Formats: sequence, C-alpha cells, structure tokens
Amino acid sequence: MSKEIQSLAVLSTRDQQQFKNIVQLYDQRIYKRALKLTETMLKKYPKQCDLLSMKAFIIGALYPGNKDERHTEAYECAKEAIKQNMKSPMSWHCLGTLYKGDFDYNEAIKCFKTALRFDKEDLVVLRDLATCYIQIRNYSGFREIRNEMKRIRPDIRTNWIASALGNHFCGYINSSVNCLLSINQFGITDGALAPSNVSTPDESNYGALFPFLDPFQRSELLLYFARVLLDGKKYQQTYNLLRANREFILDKNDYYTVMGNLLLKCNQNYTAECAECFERLLSMYPDDDFALFGCMLTDKSLRNVVLPPPHASTQLIQGFKLQHCGEDQLPSPEYEAVLPICGIRSGFFHTRGTSGIMHYPLLANDSVGRNKGLESKRLSSRESRHSYGYKQSEGLHNRVLEFIIYDNCELDANRVEYENSMRRIQGFFQEKRSQFPASDTIVRLELAFLNGEDFSRAFRAYVSRKLVSRITGLKSLITYLIQFDGRKKDLVHNELVNMVRESEELYERGGFDKHELVTLYYIYSQHLDCMGLPLDGLGYIEKAIGLDDSRPDGFNIKRRLLKHLFRFEEAFEAIDHARLMEKNDKYLNTRTVCASLEIGNFEKAKELLQIFMAHMHDKSKSKGGEQVMTTESEIRNLQIIWYEKRSAMFREILDTTGYGYLMAFDHYLRLMDSMEIMKTDQYDYHLYCLRKLTLCRYLDFINMQDKIFCNKNYRSVSLVFWRKLWMNISRIKNDRLELPSIKEKEKQGGKNKAKSSGEAEGLKDTVEFIKSHEECWRKTHEIVNNYRSDCIFHAPSYIPIYIQYYCSQRVLDKLSLETCILVCSQSVYRTFVLEKSYLSEDQVGMLPVLLAHFCKNLLPYVKDGHEFISKEYRSCIKEAVSGQLQVLTGTKHLGIENIDACIQNYISGLNVSRISDIGSLSNLVKLSIIDSSFRDIETYLDDMDIDLHRFTGVFNQQIFNLVKLLLIRSIQSGNSDTEPLNACQSQILENIATNPRAKLLNRILNSYNIQTRSFVHNQSQDCCGISIIKTERLKDQILKEVMDISNIPILALST
Repeated sequence: MSKEIQSLAVLSTRDQQQFKNIVQLYDQRIYKRALKLTETMLKKYPKQCDLLSMKAFIIGALYPGNKDERHTEAYECAKEAIKQNMKSPMSWHCLGTLYKGDFDYNEAIKCFKTALRFDKEDLVVLRDLATCYIQIRNYSGFREIRNEMKRIRPDIRTNWIASALGNHFCGYINSSVNCLLSINQFGITDGALAPSNVSTPDESNYGALFPFLDPFQRSELLLYFARVLLDGKKYQQTYNLLRANREFILDKNDYYTVMGNLLLKCNQNYTAECAECFERLLSMYPDDDFALFGCMLTDKSLRNVVLPPPHASTQLIQGFKLQHCGEDQLPSPEYEAVLPICGIRSGFFHTRGTSGIMHYPLLANDSVGRNKGLESKRLSSRESRHSYGYKQSEGLHNRVLEFIIYDNCELDANRVEYENSMRRIQGFFQEKRSQFPASDTIVRLELAFLNGEDFSRAFRAYVSRKLVSRITGLKSLITYLIQFDGRKKDLVHNELVNMVRESEELYERGGFDKHELVTLYYIYSQHLDCMGLPLDGLGYIEKAIGLDDSRPDGFNIKRRLLKHLFRFEEAFEAIDHARLMEKNDKYLNTRTVCASLEIGNFEKAKELLQIFMAHMHDKSKSKGGEQVMTTESEIRNLQIIWYEKRSAMFREILDTTGYGYLMAFDHYLRLMDSMEIMKTDQYDYHLYCLRKLTLCRYLDFINMQDKIFCNKNYRSVSLVFWRKLWMNISRIKNDRLELPSIKEKEKQGGKNKAKSSGEAEGLKDTVEFIKSHEECWRKTHEIVNNYRSDCIFHAPSYIPIYIQYYCSQRVLDKLSLETCILVCSQSVYRTFVLEKSYLSEDQVGMLPVLLAHFCKNLLPYVKDGHEFISKEYRSCIKEAVSGQLQVLTGTKHLGIENIDACIQNYISGLNVSRISDIGSLSNLVKLSIIDSSFRDIETYLDDMDIDLHRFTGVFNQQIFNLVKLLLIRSIQSGNSDTEPLNACQSQILENIATNPRAKLLNRILNSYNIQTRSFVHNQSQDCCGISIIKTERLKDQILKEVMDISNIPILALST
C-alpha cells in the first residue's frame, strides 16, 4: 500500500507527500490523525479515488462493527472510489478488505481478483487473496497464488515456504520437497535470500539442512520437512533426514515421537533405536500413555503378547535400512508359548493423550493374520456400555489399546500359554514401576491388564496410597477400568466395601488415621453415586463431614449427591458453604454459580460470576466498598461457554415467562456466536505461522479448525437450539409469538438502573432475531450445514436432523421436493451402512425409524400419478431411490411399486422380543409414533409382561427420554410431522391412566426408583416420593419438554 500510485500524478508535490504521510499513519495504526488529514485533502479533491479509498480503509479500521453507521460509510467511500476510477487496484483492494473484515470471503476474493487485473504483481493483494483462499479451504487457489508470489519475488524466503505449504496441501509432495530443498540452496543476507555455497543434497542422504536459520526456525522447518516426506510415504528419506539433523531439532518430544512412529511403521519395532525413542519419551513424560504403549511394542519379551499395529505395505518399506548405530537387536528372551493379550490399533500412529480401551473377541481358529482381523472387527454398543457414572457419556475416544477376550473353553485349552503371557505383562509393568515410581499411568494400565484376585490386591494397594495423600478423585480411574471390562465393576465395589468395613473397625480401636478414613468415605460415597445409589452415598459423606468439617471438597461431593437426589436447594447451600470456606478457589465459585442457576436464582449467579471476572475487568472491581454488578455485555465479551450453556438450559426449565423465553434465546445466540468467532479468528494465524515457521502446529491447527463443529458443546447446544428455532418459526407462522416489552426492563429503577438499561439495549438485537422468520431459517440452515460438513456422516445420530431439516424445508417451500427426496434417501442409506457395522442382532437402530418415515412421508411422491415431481426428474429419482433400497433390503429387481411392501416386511421382521437395551426400546417407540401399523411392535409396547428389570442400572436421563417418547405416543393421534399435538399440559397425566397406549408408560412411572436407578414390583409407600411422577420439578420438566417437542417434527427426538 505504501508504493507510489500513478493516479496521484494530478496532485501537487506537496499533496502527494501529504498522501504518503496518510498512508504511513495508517500503517502505524494512528487512525484518527490519518482520518483528519484525509478529510482535509478530500475538501480539496472530493472525487479523488485514492483519497476515498484511504478514507474507507481508515474508517473500516476505526469502526469494525458491521452494524455501525460509520462502517457503512466506509463501504460508500470504497464504492464511490471505484465509481470514479473502475481500473484503480487500490479501490478494489479497499472494498475487498472491507468484505474480508466482515467475514464475507467470497466477495473479498472477487474484489482482490479484480484488483489483480489492473496490477498483477501487487504482493499485498496477492497475499490477502491467498489468505482468503486458505480461510475457505480452497487449497488449489492458495497454491496457485503462492506459486505466483514465488515467481514474482523469488528472493523472499517466506514465498518459498508458503509455496511448499500450498503444494503439500494439494498433495504435490515432490514439488513441496523441491521448494524446501531450494531454500537450503540460499544463504541469508539482510533478510532476503541470495545464492550461497551450500551444495544440493542427495535424495538418499539430505545431510544437515538450513544452517543459515536461527536454531528455533531451523528446528521447526526440519520437523515440517519430515512431515511432508511422511505424507509422501518417503520413509527412508524421512529416516535419513531425522538422523542427519538430530542435534538441530530442539523439540525432542516431536523428534522421538516421529522417529518412533516411523520405525514402527517400517516394521523396525524390535530394534535398539526404536526402543530408545520410546524410552526417552517415557523418561520425559512418565504419565503419557503413548510412550508406554510404545515401550510395550518395542519390548521383545512381549513379542506375540502385545500385537503391534499393522506396518506400512511391504512395497513401501522394502529395502528400508537403519544407519549403523551399535547393537541393532534387543536381546531375545527364552522361547515359551504365549497367547496374545492385547493389540495396538493403527490409531496409535495418529493420536496423542489418554487412550481408550476396547474389547475384541478372538476367533478360536484365527492362527494367522490376527492384526488384520483386529483392525476390521467392530464392537456392538451393547457390549461397550456400562452404567457407571452420573450420566451417560460418549465413552472413551482415541481407542488405541484393545484387549482380546477368550471364552472359557479357549482359556482351559491354553491355560499355560495364557499364564506365560500374563507373567510377561506383569514383569514389564514391574520393571517400569521401579524406573518411574511416581507414574500414575503405569499403575493404571497395569490395573487394566489384571483380573481376579491379582486385580483386587493391586487396586487395594493403589487406593491405600491415595488415602495417605488425601486424593479423592478416583472416579475417572474406576470408570476407565469398568468401561472396557464390566466384570471389574463388582470387583471394585466389593473391595471398597471391605476397605470401608475394615477401616471403620480399625478406627474404633485407634488403629486407623482419621483423615485417611475421611478420604475413604469421600471415595466410597462417590463410588456409590456412580453405582446409582446417591442416597447411600449421602450417608457416608455425612459421616465424613461429622469427622472433619474443615475440608471444602467434602461439601462439594455432598452437593453432587444432593443434586442427583433432585434436592437442589440443599445442594446450593452445601456448595455455597464450601465456597465461603475457600473464597479464592475459582472452581468452588464456578460450582456455586452452577448450583445457583439450578435453583433459578439467575441474579445471584451473575453476582457470583463477578468474582470470577474481577481479575479481567477493572470496572468489575469494587468501588467504594460497593460491588459493581456484572453486566450481560461483559459476560458476552468473555464467552463463558459453561455459564451460557447452563443459563440457557435452566432459563427454559425454570423461567416460563416471556422474559425467560427471550433470555434463553439470547444465551443460545451467544453460544453460537462464540463458536463462529473461534472459526473466523483463525485468519490472522495463517500469516503468523508463516512468519514464525511453526508449520507442524499450523497443520494441526488447520485440522482442529476443520472439526470445530464436532465439539461436544456445540453439538449438544446447537441441537437444542435447532429445536427452539423450529418452535419459534411455528409460533411466528401461527401468530402465537409473544415477547415482553424491552422498555419495561429499561424502566427498572434503583441503583442498578444503568445496568438494566444496558442489558435491555443488548436484548434488542435478540428481539429482532426472534421476530424475523428469515433469520431463524438462516440459522437453522447454518446449524445443519455445520453438522453436514463436520460430523453428519461420521455418527449415525446426526443423520435424522439432516433428514428432518430437508423435510421441514419442503413443508415451507424452501427447497424442491426432488432435492428433499434424494437427500433423505441418501441419508437413510448411510445410516444402513453405519449401523450394519456395529449393531448386534438383538438391537434396533435408527434405520427402521428412518425407513418408516421415508416410506410414509416421501415415497408416495415418487410414484406415478403425483404432479409434485416433474417428469424429467421422476425417472432419475426412481432409479436412485430403488437402487439404494435394493441394497438395503437385499431384494433383487426392486421397483417403486413394491417398495412399500418390502419395507413393511423388513420392519415387521424385526425380532423385538430379543431387545435388551434401552436405546432399542426407545427406537421402537419412535417407530410406533411415526407409523402405528406394525402390529408386532404395537403388541410388544402394550405388553404388560415386559421385563423392565433388564434396564436396571441405566442412567436416569435415558429413562426420562423414554418417558417423554411414551408420553407423546400416548397422546398423539395421527398427526403429521409438522402438526402440533392437540394436548394440554395440565391434562396429560390425568388422561394416561385410562389410555390403552400408556400401559408401559404407567408401569415405568410407578415402578422406577430414580435414587437407585432400578425397577421394583410394588413401590412401597415410603418409596413413592422418589418415583418420576412424584418428583415435582422432574415431572414439570418432562411435561414441558413433551409440549415443546410435540410442536416440532418427531424425528428431532432421534438425535
């Protein structure tokens, strides 16, 4: 921007110098002075395009908010400059910069391209265009522009690095390698590249590279070079590069990780060099699972006991040679027959952090190819789910270690081999424990391998050590152990029961420390809560507090137990007492805020949140002994996701007023904006990483950003918000939208009048959003697109929202019927592919539900005789739909005419009497709601002899979701997907007692004990107060959600 502009030739020499001063002030970010000088010159030259462009630049930087009036003035100046001179590259660059600042990257790209038509070698415009391309993930455009910049200025090192990055993104590995090697042929001179005497390295032996860079940049560029070679499957060259530059790579963690993975991939895991890599990693990070797994893979004593991940193809690693480094092979142990105990999955090469553990059955006749077999096996959700914890979780991720389960016959036939394997495993962990006695991970993984009495002894010793240290947080460890081996649940419970009984006896005789007993009570009470016995756990926590009431963590545990007993007021009192004991503890303050929200005291929650924010905002600090209340704008600016999420949830549950409806919407919009800001804030990082050469972290950052909408917080919140948007659209359509007056909030008097006025001002945008039909639809479209782009086809539970989105769009004439049918059929087929790989024969997934929905609501339009689909598209749609359903049902020569009967037979053939999990039962209820014509399913759901005890121990939330579905089934009467249910909240429970479709619902309501997570035959009078129907707040919440959900498509429940 600072170069001479030809169009300024009409100005006097003095004015040209003045213009240069303006540009210099803009570059120095002295915007107000620059704007003053620009406006002064515009009085003299009101139509000068470059001055108008500079004014647009400056105003855009001063007022970045796109809702600001001055920001609109910047656009007007830029467009006026273009009108004065259509061929001015500066004017087009200015307009593109404004669009870029408003995150409209497609329009910005158009402007930058137009600017380049008139000045093809403007590096500033080229740089901005390349950054916009990478922002929208147009890798080919990024590569093209960066190669062009390299051609224009080959003396700038950054251009070569960016070109290598662009070629790497597009898969041109050789071109990327050539760019990096070209950098090595230049020395550094005054910040620019110039030829030096460095020789061109040989491909087979690169030698020491980039000696002219400073140590940090050299290290980062070498690691990136290795990553490029690995992506190109050039394993020998990667090894040679790392060996030759070992001393120049400063990040030893990355070096040993990459080298260790490389040697494993090349089938060199039993070499001394590979063992050294993981030993060094373990010595640096003794609590890293990845390093410990690597040590297991390189320990020759565990050969055929721990199965390594599949290495690269023989063709790629043929001829791979290690450089001579002394002893190549580890000493071989004495030969003895063993059985494989576990295997390491190929995810080991890609994941970091805590690993997951899975069970995989081993076939008795599988004597060869075990690794291949383990890679292809899938585990049913029924076997991997265990009801331990406070709520249902998504389970362990990063599944790397997998255990092999043998049946009793196989163990009896191979008992000696199995004992040999276990002895070697125990010897390995014993050796590592002696080397790293402080490592908790080594003990944790050893407990995962042990079973029976060995496990009980080791677990007792582990807990005893924690008691001495007064560590109470063992829930994650116990959950970790139980999630992959449900048999350990009883072992853990029995051992803790014995420890509590023995410790109490010793304490009474004066042989046990009081503080250790208190810690044991803490651990045991949390364990009972996870087992579904919060009332029993509360008794032990009261004992602990009676012995020692000076520890805040005891009251925090009591808060959690009371919460699970639905005694929220007492839970708030307990955690508030803990907060007052330790006022500087931010965690306790946070938990108190959450407890305050749970009881509906939103003002108290904001007051407590001020303590958390006091260190960040000076205006939140005390003034003259008076606390300044936290404003909504401050909370919005800090993007406190956990607070916004809970506020929205509890506003919906506890605040049924119009203001509560408005505030819930406001919290949801803030959450959505926070995730969007995380997405858009990456722009500056693209150029930063090129300057700092942190290219490996940059690639990780790009991968993280591409999956940002898979974030658990976004998924859970966006789904609820999607439902709320649908309900709001329904209210707008039926003229039932009632919002409170913002002026009433502004009229609130007192000393907090300014605060109330500010909050009301912030709600005005929310009110406009709620009233706008098009804005609500735009947001629903945005949510579904985020699901589709990031995770819609990676998890079957997200497909229904995608299907229902297109169906609902069709209802309001947003999309063509042809598009709706094709997308829905493809999603149904995708569900079939996903569920086929992990569902067992006694489970019912989402496929029958979606099939019934598709058959009832969309398939009739495909048949002949309907005028909604044009003739030119009808044959294509028929072919696509029939082809997918033909594969799905396994029927040859399937036509549109007999699809109905085929799907009916497919669903009727489900063996509903064998289902044993709550998810399958819920899917049957959804199927009944959509189509009640399947007699076997209807008979099963109305059968009074269903064994509910099989669902004992499942999480309360799963039972609550089933109750909501059964309530809708009992009151729905042939409604369409978009027609509200004709039901009154106050009469729902009164009518279900005599409803013939509510037999199962009545049994659950009257026999389920929410405190023990179990079903009882005859609920006694003492227990009747803890059933679902008698828990007032829970009953109101379920009824409210039923009424809300009944006004949206039923398939929204499927997520």
